[in-house]
Amino acid sequence: MHRIAAAISTTVVIVALIAGLYLSGSPSEQRLLRLDERRVDDLKQIAITLERFWEEQGELPADLPTLVDGRRLNQLLVDPETGHDYDYAHTTDTFRLCAVFNRPSEEAETMQFWQHPAGQHCFDFDTSELSISRDTPTGRLAPALPIR
Repeated sequence: MHRIAAAISTTVVIVALIAGLYLSGSPSEQRLLRLDERRVDDLKQIAITLERFWEEQGELPADLPTLVDGRRLNQLLVDPETGHDYDYAHTTDTFRLCAVFNRPSEEAETMQFWQHPAGQHCFDFDTSELSISRDTPTGRLAPALPIR
């Protein structure tokens, strides 16, 4: 009788573990999703900092290290997995921030503007849409200009 109860209990635990992993994803899958969330958070912070720089200086910085001055940023934000800098490009009144994502974002996870596919993805901003009173980037897509 005890053996049957032990076997049933063991089976229930194994089924519960398998169901939990299936529903929430494996620990390695969760890690990849957390890394992508961190990338989006980093890009949001960089975008806000770039917008503030533009509002103060009337132009965009030549590169992201320019933002590291102890007032705007204390350190350069980099990809949490690779340690590489995020891609940044700009024209006179637009800028683009890019990152490589492990997984596509889910619609409920983030604002629509910050949704992304897996792989390299860029977010475009137009400084003519900025307002000094905002806490978050405009999220307006910049005109389809070639950025070099």
